[in-house]
Amino acid sequence: MIEIVIVSLSLFVLFFELIRTNNMLKTILTLNMMVANIVLIFIIFAKRSKEVAPIGNDISIMVDPLPQALMITTIIIGAAITALAVTITIKIFHNFGSFYWDEIKSEDGSDD
Repeated sequence: MIEIVIVSLSLFVLFFELIRTNNMLKTILTLNMMVANIVLIFIIFAKRSKEVAPIGNDISIMVDPLPQALMITTIIIGAAITALAVTITIKIFHNFGSFYWDEIKSEDGSDD
């Protein structure tokens, strides 16, 4: 279990460094991967040893289904936000002809 947490946290730090990319689509993908790592960490911490899925009659050994339900909600909301971000990115591409932040800022005239 600890190995998965270490790998997930390492990937989170890697994606945190990659988020500074100049491409809008890569930024959206990186944010999605960061959210997936956070969901993985929450699911791992919610499970304790010797517990089983909440199916059956013996409730004393069942895992708590609330963290799982919250993470499913997080995944659904993340998918909706990603769809909105990609739609806005496509509209920006149609207006400016580029997916790169620097090119869009220079065409807009707001280059500081």
